[in-house]
Amino acid sequence: MKKIKTITVGALWLISVFAVNGTGKAEEKSKAAQWLATQVDEYSKRVYVYADYGDSKNAFTQRGFMGENAEEPVLNEASRVAYSGITSIRATAPIRNGGWSGLVFANGILEKGSVIPRMDWGDHDAGVNLTGAKKLVIHARTADNETAYVEFKMGIIGGAYPDTGTKSSGLLNLSDEWSTIEIDLQGVDLSRIAGGFAILFNDANKKNAVTVYMDEIYYEFDTPRTGPLFLPSYEPVSLDKASSFINSYSYSYDMAMTVLALACAGKTEQAEKVADALLFAFENDRKFSVTERGVRNGYASGSPVSFPGWYSETGKSPFAKLAGAFDLAENIWKEDFYSDSYATGNNAWILLSFLKIYNTTHNRKYLDAALRLAACLQTLKDDINGGFKGGWDGFDHTQTKATYASTEHNIDLYSAFRQLGNIVKNTDKAAAEACYAAAEHAKKFVFSMYHAEDGFFYTGTADDGISTNNTIYPLDANTWAIQSFYNEPGFDAEKVMSYIENNFRDPASGFYKFSNKTPTGYWTEGSYQKIISDMVLGHTDKYQTQLAQLNTEAKPDGSITAANIDGLKTGFYTGDGSEWIYDHRVSIGATAWKALAELGVNVLDPNLYLDDVGNTVGTAVSPVVFINNGILHVKNMVEGEIIQVYSIAGKLLYQTAPSEKNADYPILSSSERILIVKGSSGWVKKVVQQG
Repeated sequence: MKKIKTITVGALWLISVFAVNGTGKAEEKSKAAQWLATQVDEYSKRVYVYADYGDSKNAFTQRGFMGENAEEPVLNEASRVAYSGITSIRATAPIRNGGWSGLVFANGILEKGSVIPRMDWGDHDAGVNLTGAKKLVIHARTADNETAYVEFKMGIIGGAYPDTGTKSSGLLNLSDEWSTIEIDLQGVDLSRIAGGFAILFNDANKKNAVTVYMDEIYYEFDTPRTGPLFLPSYEPVSLDKASSFINSYSYSYDMAMTVLALACAGKTEQAEKVADALLFAFENDRKFSVTERGVRNGYASGSPVSFPGWYSETGKSPFAKLAGAFDLAENIWKEDFYSDSYATGNNAWILLSFLKIYNTTHNRKYLDAALRLAACLQTLKDDINGGFKGGWDGFDHTQTKATYASTEHNIDLYSAFRQLGNIVKNTDKAAAEACYAAAEHAKKFVFSMYHAEDGFFYTGTADDGISTNNTIYPLDANTWAIQSFYNEPGFDAEKVMSYIENNFRDPASGFYKFSNKTPTGYWTEGSYQKIISDMVLGHTDKYQTQLAQLNTEAKPDGSITAANIDGLKTGFYTGDGSEWIYDHRVSIGATAWKALAELGVNVLDPNLYLDDVGNTVGTAVSPVVFINNGILHVKNMVEGEIIQVYSIAGKLLYQTAPSEKNADYPILSSSERILIVKGSSGWVKKVVQQG
């Protein structure tokens, strides 16, 4: 066990590392949603100088040398001697009598037309506003069996634009045990800090050289900061694993799912931060305008906003930071084909998330963004072959429009266009009609991919945009079809569910595979999608049983992994030929789907935001509705809303205005197998009595 001691410089106080839910008492409806909210709060309370090697949370990414009669210290920022996470910084400094040396971790600048940032000693107004930070935390130790005198400092840049404040730890004597050093920043002007951190060595060490390890260096705030935020899609893995390059990636689909899950759970403050990150990315692409593109597939985790003084190649500032990783072998920054591309389905989910957060907050900026994103997606419409194309593929200077059309993408678009039309139908008739027409166009394509005899959906077209891709059948095209078209005349959703049970179930686990090309193992988020589809069809017992069973595979904190094995095969490949796989590592997307299943929400319902006569209304969290032993249970309601129970023929059987969020009602007509339950806040549920 490692030994840890704490050195507090300044005021003797400590604050909790972990944040409390910004809305007060934690919600108990979904442990997964609570975990997501906690992740947002924790990220919002820190600005990192160093978290892990190549971590996109790291600010102050440029290194500057200072010294007199000294050689430059040697840095290794991927040392495996870590305080936490997977790496630390190792600094080895040669020491001479009468000499001193230091390394400054600074913001630096990135000039227009350049792709390589550089150190800045105060020649540019490029400092970071850290107002509100209470302390700078550093974790440090020496090499084994050594001691070292060092000084840690912040606010060390001078020049024409000097740092507005400075503070030192004073001279510290470190040992080979990890120490936690806390520099109190109360009273320090932090409004412009370019030199976020420095380590200084001098000849007090009385030796030829010293080695110091540093890790988890961050500015800490009492309360979560405002501003947009992306969470990393996956927990980090060690750098020797092939998939470590995505440690700091935030996939936009996962972020959209996070917004939906948090908003449905009533965690609006946290949902807005992630929604604002998607909005910033949409409006501030480094190359393309909002009329040309939507939101890319992947971004850097943390704040999406580029650092002060950093410009894109085309001169934009600020711009959304894209996903990427440092290649240790080549020592260069690399981006990947998929993350830089724009997938239609991902953007449809972002559109759904904008609509949900607008409906929750009534902030017009989200609806305006939804309308602009919908217009951008309309440019992918294929009037000749049907449906909407797959997006734009590739890197900035070689990007091309995808030629295939995806069934799953068009299902997403159908629900997104329908929901947008529902919201604006009372205020903008022309926009609503355009949305409904686009939805019908997407639906027509979806059902052209339906194998009615067997009851499943093909994945879409081949790259020619015409011929059917009949080699692979993905789970989500079938579960999402149920969630979007459960009430579609002539569509046998139960037949599709039977096909899923017979062809996608993993016999070893009892849960569900990604596709017919997945040989073994289950896909977690897809299994939750299947469970939600059971709920939509009124399979209450199966919904509850499988939800409880799959939840036993979750972590104690409520999060869950992407798959039950490493290397889960999907049968798909990305545009650059890379195999698309899932690993056994905690996944934001899977955890968001877990939250939606726990809440009993169908976010693909095309009838959201409408009342029973088709008028636009505000909606609350879609409740959980089920029947057990002759009792109708309704959970997660808006307090005081009116509940109505109808027969399938439209006869009103029961009406009440309960005073509690959860209520139970006796079924007045046990002969009615199918009941329609409606809430005055706009939701409608079909409930099937078993037997």
